[in-house]
Amino acid sequence: MILESETDYTKDLQRKGREFTEKHLNAKAIEIFQRLIAVNSCTSGTYYSLGINQLELKLYEEAARSFRQAIDLDPKLMEAHHNLGVALFELREFANSGVCFRDALTINPAYGPAWYGLGVSCAKQEAYEDAIIAFKNAIESRPIWPEAHFNLGAAYDRLGERDQAIFSFRRAVEQKPDYGEAFYGLAINLGKTSRLEEAAQALRRSVELLPGSFQVHHALGVALFKAGKYREALREYSRALELRKDFAAFLGLGKAFLRLREFEEAERAVRAAVELTPDSFEAHYTLGCVYDGLAKSEKAIDSFRASIKVDPLSAEAHCNLGRIYGIEGRYAEAIEILQNAVRLDPQLAEAHYNLGLCYFFVGDEQRLERELQKLSEIDGRSEARLKAVIETK
Repeated sequence: MILESETDYTKDLQRKGREFTEKHLNAKAIEIFQRLIAVNSCTSGTYYSLGINQLELKLYEEAARSFRQAIDLDPKLMEAHHNLGVALFELREFANSGVCFRDALTINPAYGPAWYGLGVSCAKQEAYEDAIIAFKNAIESRPIWPEAHFNLGAAYDRLGERDQAIFSFRRAVEQKPDYGEAFYGLAINLGKTSRLEEAAQALRRSVELLPGSFQVHHALGVALFKAGKYREALREYSRALELRKDFAAFLGLGKAFLRLREFEEAERAVRAAVELTPDSFEAHYTLGCVYDGLAKSEKAIDSFRASIKVDPLSAEAHCNLGRIYGIEGRYAEAIEILQNAVRLDPQLAEAHYNLGLCYFFVGDEQRLERELQKLSEIDGRSEARLKAVIETK
């Protein structure tokens, strides 16, 4: 038999617990609900309320235990299944969290937050097709939901479905104009569809909203570089490097300086990239191009050799190394390297051109004619260039 005073006591505790929860005084609310449990007021609602407050304080393991106890007492308590899924997601138990969200949807198939939770759980497991279905259902339940549109776009992005990704990211920024991450996702997918000016515009907006993001500044630098706006690209790469010393940003900065023929600045940037990633073909190759621009032949040779060591199948690296050997009058070495270049890429006109020059300077007319013939087949301009050099000598 329950005494009246006990009933009044538990009702008073329940009232206080609700008040503390509503005021986000979570620690006090937890204390109240634990007192209720201690006096055997162990209802599913008590455990659920305890779990909600634990969740607010990021006590995810405790919250998961509380939600499980609520479910044991009331298996149809949909919100407990959903919030157990949230707690397990935060504990990075993505498969288990997905099961909980599905359990919630079995009870209420129209519950949008469970569809959203299922979507992010599937995405974390790289089950992007399932994530797309879940996010679409979430949006159907609540069309104005920028985070759902954003995550739908991210899932499409992972599957390479650019048009759908662009559409979803656009919906996200329409609904939330200060959504920097969505502008970034939009920009990346616009860039991948060669809509470079639109991509740069979206990235500029993203930079305004996320000024402290290395990723956004670097991406804008890449977009501006691809659009041929090298001076503007320099600014963004430099801002990215203020936030993080990064290989790709140093390399991008060096390439932009190289395009502007500011070779000394390019050297400093690319050397920094090489120091960060010594086994990068692209960094060694770019440094070779920089030294070539500075007329530092021996250093260029060393850099192109280093790039070939990383990627022995690069025809372009062989071509540049052979060309510099030829400029230095080291024709035997040049011919050997350039022969490798044309074996690797028989259609590389620049390699045939430089090989033809070497044959001309060593007086090998038969092989020179062979290179002229090859150039006539693949690149008439290079053939004309080679003939013009021969006629002036």
